[in-house]
Amino acid sequence: MESIKVWFLERSVPFHKLSREELQQLDSLSKMAVYRQGEQIFFENEPALHVYLLKKGRIKVSRYLPDGKEIVVGVIEPGMLFGELSLVDSQHYHRESAQALSDSLVCIFPFRNFLNFLHEHPKVMFEVTKWLGGRLQRYQQCISDLLFKDAPQRIASLLLQLLEQLPEYQQRNAAGPPYEIAPFLAQKDLATLCGVSRQTLSTILSQWQRDDIVEVRRRGLVVKDVKALQKLAGERKT
Repeated sequence: MESIKVWFLERSVPFHKLSREELQQLDSLSKMAVYRQGEQIFFENEPALHVYLLKKGRIKVSRYLPDGKEIVVGVIEPGMLFGELSLVDSQHYHRESAQALSDSLVCIFPFRNFLNFLHEHPKVMFEVTKWLGGRLQRYQQCISDLLFKDAPQRIASLLLQLLEQLPEYQQRNAAGPPYEIAPFLAQKDLATLCGVSRQTLSTILSQWQRDDIVEVRRRGLVVKDVKALQKLAGERKT
């Protein structure tokens, strides 16, 4: 029976252009692991022993300031690599910490084996390099948001980031709002990601719901007005 991991790999960036034989080779390097909600996967500045691909669940990646304050720099969704920033570190240490926001199923690649695979497959190296560039850019934007944007702007920016990861939003020429982000993050996790209190988050989302920008549901959030969110985040309308 064909490996479920092969099926998943061929539907994941940056492996979707690999041949069946190459996918099977990559599959042979990996194993699956389950991380429970709240479980730490790795810490910043630890030696990188693995590179990870999320199959199911949600992972937060964060960095810590010298005073110990946590800055959450991203949310990993299924099909996304993480721990891969260690590939551009000369000493191959993790540049961030990763923790499961929900019960998560993760595909794990031994670091050296994954690096060797990239060297042997330039087209995958190219895709991973593009992915790395995008992640670093998003990290810089996240840190800039925390330093220079107020609470509503930070919340709007994060909602847009989560929105942009939805396949139906990426294909928005064929579809329009409303867009549902589901399952949505718990409000305490969303507040942490935005660097605001839970009460502040709840107040702002309630106002946006009254303004018909979003709709907060029990297990999801619906974005009804993308342009309004972009304006709130201080972004140009597209």
